[in-house]
Amino acid sequence: MRKGVGVLVAVCGLAVAGAVVLGMRMKSPAPASAPSVPVAAVDAGTADAGSPLDAGVATETRVPSLPLPEGPWNVSPPVRLSDGRTFATPQEAIDAAQPGQTLRLAPGVYPTELLLEKKKDLQLVAEDGPAWFIGGNDATAVLTIKDCERIGVQGLWLDLGAGVEDPPALLEVSGSTEVRLRHVFVGVGTQGILVGAVDGLLLEDVVSAWHSEYDLRIEFSTGPIAIRRSWFPSRTLPVAMFEGEAMTWEAQEARPTPAEGRDEDPMLTLDRSLTVEDSVLEGGLWFNIEGHPLTLSRSVVRSEDPRVFAALTRRVPAERFLDSVLTEAPTEEQKAALASGRSLFLRGLTSFQTPLMSPPGTDWTWLPRDADRVIVKRALARHERGIPEDSSSRMWFVEPWQAYPLCGLDAHVSLFDKPDGAGVAELRACERHSEDDAPLPTYVIQQQRDGWLELDKGWVRESEVSASEMIRHDGWVVPLPFYKSRIVSWEKDTLTVEGDATPCLNEACFGVPPTEAGGEEGSDQERATLPLPEWLPKAGGHDITQLHGAECCPT
Repeated sequence: MRKGVGVLVAVCGLAVAGAVVLGMRMKSPAPASAPSVPVAAVDAGTADAGSPLDAGVATETRVPSLPLPEGPWNVSPPVRLSDGRTFATPQEAIDAAQPGQTLRLAPGVYPTELLLEKKKDLQLVAEDGPAWFIGGNDATAVLTIKDCERIGVQGLWLDLGAGVEDPPALLEVSGSTEVRLRHVFVGVGTQGILVGAVDGLLLEDVVSAWHSEYDLRIEFSTGPIAIRRSWFPSRTLPVAMFEGEAMTWEAQEARPTPAEGRDEDPMLTLDRSLTVEDSVLEGGLWFNIEGHPLTLSRSVVRSEDPRVFAALTRRVPAERFLDSVLTEAPTEEQKAALASGRSLFLRGLTSFQTPLMSPPGTDWTWLPRDADRVIVKRALARHERGIPEDSSSRMWFVEPWQAYPLCGLDAHVSLFDKPDGAGVAELRACERHSEDDAPLPTYVIQQQRDGWLELDKGWVRESEVSASEMIRHDGWVVPLPFYKSRIVSWEKDTLTVEGDATPCLNEACFGVPPTEAGGEEGSDQERATLPLPEWLPKAGGHDITQLHGAECCPT
């Protein structure tokens, strides 16, 4: 089964016990660096040369980059339509929108998918900053545009959520006419953008993260496709526009003989051209629409496959290409070629993080930053737990059905039947005990709501409870489920624990596999290395809190 990877993706916790109950299992992908080496100043007269898609359509020539919010990201802010109505969710606004209206999205995080179906003359615009949509459905794209006419999308970032194991494409467009995507970021996953049977598509300032299959795949288009100032970094498969059941090189290189009656073929009267301007395609480009032109200007195409270059030169005059070798910095010849409107075909391998040269006039500085991902992760986690931004409550990262040794932070504290309800039991205090004292009881943490933790034996105020051994970082709490262990060090993505790191063998700890432990020279204690949740920083020197020493397992 294919595994999808996005801004919020399942990762290893401290003990593997299934899906997370309270924790946001974040894996902040390391997206490829945006091409950042400017090649030449762009000629204002040729920067937006126009494409068949623009014919007769009033449209902006350039979308300004959106400012990134400096403070906390809002989660699911209200959405308004241009007629003044306000809706709680983007989908409600889309469903209520009438032709000619604009849906205005506030900057923030929207943990949901979007479906535009049979809509006409509708614009989705993030006005004051990006609208970051995070999908969590295995069977649905984050953004789907189906059977629509004249749709515009601007300023959306699309990512996958935790637990999406076999994801579809992040963005799907099918059966639609005149779709314009501007300043759209497509996050990490198996498939990026899938387009089928579209009559007119413009991708402008569209940037893709890495995908294990393809960044952009266009099948059976019935109108022109234009790609401008866009970056597709994946090197697994080329950006492809084709017809047929599969993308086969044989069909393109053989140049199949037209069938009898081709003059009556209605598909041959359509404009099914592809225009690529000022873009970077690191996995190559593949186009096999017979009888329709491919225009390539001021773009960079990289591939190690000789079939890619052979196929492109069948469509693009050789004088429009510079066949060159990929170098660490652009050569004067390469700069001059791009400045004159020619395109580069680059051969050679580099590490994934090595940026290619940027065509003139491109600006991809608006991409998500690592700091944005950390802020978004925190905002979503607090939102899921119902914790306001101004609350001091910590966010607990735990495994489902895992029992943790919990105690009162400063004294014995009460367990209630519900928040602020009747007392039903008591948590022991966290002070040290002698060897003769009974070990701390264990509890399963079932959920967190603002100010409270629901345990399997009652509710307790979050501010009053702790674990026998735990990590605290930036408002997160990661308790350890082990009784005979002590945190020794935290380096990169591993935690070293000294002592017996085997979970207690009682009914409360069922289903937890033993942790691999190994002795260390000069120590009479066994040490084990445990994987940390990957949203934690990959460096040492952070706050590791040891509340008190190890406890014995209960009998």
